[in-house]
Amino acid sequence: MKLLKDRILFKPTSKSSNSLIINPNEKNCDGEVILVGEGVQVLKVGDKVRKFVGSTGTEIDYNGEKCLILFENGDIEMKL
Repeated sequence: MKLLKDRILFKPTSKSSNSLIINPNEKNCDGEVILVGEGVQVLKVGDKVRKFVGSTGTEIDYNGEKCLILFENGDIEMKL
């Protein structure tokens, strides 16, 4: 899989429900960057990050695991 522009593939390492789609009222979700697009400037594969509350992204199945496609700028709150 090849991601475009400033998108990242995010694998949650903590979740508060059975779904990856986090309720906007729930706490932030931590995870790991699995893939990065060519426009990603700060993050790299393997980085631990926290996504913003309310940022749902696009849920996909990647190598048998539930992941989210997110934007580096706008969806990611901080690098852990």
